[in-house]
Amino acid sequence: GEDNDVHMEWVAAHTGGQMICAWGSNVKGLSRPVEVLEKLRSWGVTPLALRVNGDGMPAHPVMLPYACVPVEI
Repeated sequence: GEDNDVHMEWVAAHTGGQMICAWGSNVKGLSRPVEVLEKLRSWGVTPLALRVNGDGMPAHPVMLPYACVPVEI
């Protein structure tokens, strides 16, 4: 919604500098995922993913093993 950025910025301010992103591959071709990553970085947050898809976007966690270790994206 229209308040998403406000809420993301609040969460970003309380993360300790890292945030796991996990929206999956269904965002292919959309501009919003790139915007979100740029916003996180501009707020001083390092975006992480449990796994990175071939297109460089964070994988959705639903089918990932519990042993995943977050990596920077």
